[in-house]
Amino acid sequence: MAKVNCILDTATADGKEILLFGDFNCCFMSAHRKNSECKQLKTLFKSLNFKQLINSPTRISRDSKSLIDLIAVNYCQNICDSGVVSANLSDHELVYCVRKINWRKAPAQFKTFRNYANYNPCDFRRDLEGVTWNSVSTPDGPPVGVNDLWADFKRAFVMVADHHAPVIQKRVRGVDNCPWLNRSIKVNMRQRDYFLRKARTTNHSEDWARYRCFRNRVTSDIKKAKAAYNRRLIDESGGDPKTFWKTMKKILPGEKRATSPYISVNGSVTSDRRCIANAFNKFFASAATRLMSVLNVSGVPSLRQLSAFTHRNPPFRFEAISVAFVRAQLRRLKAGKAVGLDNIPARLL
Repeated sequence: MAKVNCILDTATADGKEILLFGDFNCCFMSAHRKNSECKQLKTLFKSLNFKQLINSPTRISRDSKSLIDLIAVNYCQNICDSGVVSANLSDHELVYCVRKINWRKAPAQFKTFRNYANYNPCDFRRDLEGVTWNSVSTPDGPPVGVNDLWADFKRAFVMVADHHAPVIQKRVRGVDNCPWLNRSIKVNMRQRDYFLRKARTTNHSEDWARYRCFRNRVTSDIKKAKAAYNRRLIDESGGDPKTFWKTMKKILPGEKRATSPYISVNGSVTSDRRCIANAFNKFFASAATRLMSVLNVSGVPSLRQLSAFTHRNPPFRFEAISVAFVRAQLRRLKAGKAVGLDNIPARLL
């Protein structure tokens, strides 16, 4: 199991797609879920973000059924079908999976954004001036917390913003994964596939020659279309370095590494964000202590003692913030940036 873990860990670190087939001699049936080897294998698949596709028994005898022939993949979205086929060749059934190879149009997405078609900055500022911003605090009332003041400000600001720039939702077409693919190439692809089916049926040399002719034509057209599309993207960058390198990232091949949402903490695999954050915090907070213990350093004061001597910062105190400072910070915001957790766009601020 350790060797399998090392091999899969190395392959997944390179961002490669892995399809794992074989007789693992480890039953994945529910009756054997408490088996130690089965637990180890399931934990391994879970930690590396693998999914086991076979659910039916693959070895059926007179007295028992077992699921030991498995297919595990780390990109399950690329698999469109999987299952078990009875071939009567041995006491093990055949397992299979179907990998997607055809180009398909990306599904549509729904985007939520603000509509600025009827937005007028002067009217927006005028309505903001008429808002009562201190509605939750009164001179004779109890003190109000910062969170209550922020919630009141956000409620009043968003109410005015929704009136001038309402939030709408639109259906956006899926991103074309092959923007260089034109109608001429599609027609040649259909001809190529037609002559391939015909050549396999007739096995005539003329049909095979036609297939090879269209195959070479499609390959040449794709190379030319890709080169023309990439050249156009570079020309449209207009000499802007940021746009140029953004375009080059689209053109040049790169590796996409899959990140597993699971991590091993104290010997158990978990996906809880709080538990993972605490584990990282504990690891990095104790890095200096572990380093000193490994180096066997004696007589060295602790980090807290060093900070008490070297850092004598003045005591923290709140200071009044001027209107000019707030205005300067708001003007530095970039209007084209995405909204934060408060869903308030920088353009309106």
